Amino acid sequence: MDRNDLDTRCVELKARMLALRGGDRENRDGSALHVGRPQPVARTAVSAFPLGKPIPQTPADIRNPHSLVKTALVAVRDVPEDYGKLQFRRIGCLDVRVSKLLVKRALAIMDRLIKRAGEAGLNIQLAARNRGYYEGFRQYTYVSDGREQVQITVTEKTFQRENPAWREKTRYSVPRHLYDPSGRLTLILDDDSYHWDLDRARKWSDAKGHVVEERIDDAISSIREALQCKRETRIRIEQERQREVERQRIRAEEMRQERDEEHRFEGLKNMAAAWSQCEQLRSFIAAWERATETKHGPILSGSPEDGWRRWAIDSIDKVDPLVDS
Repeated sequence: MDRNDLDTRCVELKARMLALRGGDRENRDGSALHVGRPQPVARTAVSAFPLGKPIPQTPADIRNPHSLVKTALVAVRDVPEDYGKLQFRRIGCLDVRVSKLLVKRALAIMDRLIKRAGEAGLNIQLAARNRGYYEGFRQYTYVSDGREQVQITVTEKTFQRENPAWREKTRYSVPRHLYDPSGRLTLILDDDSYHWDLDRARKWSDAKGHVVEERIDDAISSIREALQCKRETRIRIEQERQREVERQRIRAEEMRQERDEEHRFEGLKNMAAAWSQCEQLRSFIAAWERATETKHGPILSGSPEDGWRRWAIDSIDKVDPLVDS
């Protein structure tokens, strides 16, 4: 390892140790000693903040915290860790996913955001989303105007590296990867926001001399615009659904009329066929009368031939659609 790399690692280690002791300390002359955010250990990661330009420090004091923030502060020890970050959402708290060093700052950001949202007439809701069986219980944080809601998350990027202690035979007891915190926070609107035509940003990160705390007002403006976009989208979808229902109703009515017309036409053909058959039978009866009279003389009233003729005529009249029964 060359001298520059060694100096760099020493600076990183010192920053981590000082952060664990509470962040900023004072020089002997009383001036503030500025300590940068801890840099990732992974050498493959490219830092957005060059050495010598640490992430700006921001106060993490939380005065009179919101009840949701207070609950998260109390529950820190019970929060499970995954990918090098504490996952507050897994115990029903605010959706904060950061390393232990940045918990207080992340919750301070959430506290400011919640209070600014309240001043803007918005409110914070915690709700679970439908997830797969293996993902377990996860509670997400939403900003709502009473009709629509936008998910918000405060997270920290971590850098993954191989665990040198990992072995195949200890795979179930030793983690294969280790995660180094970057010290950089990001406030994110939910992924659905990328489907909306927003003129504002959807993500704010510690970068280029800026910190998330400076972007709270921008975030509130983007959230309000996102809520409006969601409302317009919901109205548009509902209108389209109503138009589709009306189109289906009209189509169903057209199909019913078509079926009725087909049935009426079939009835007409059946009447014509019945009438044609009746006319054919009447012609047969007339030919029968002529043949009988030629052989046996006139058909006398009350004779068997007269009775059969009356029955035949009555039967034909019953099925003739043009004869009133």
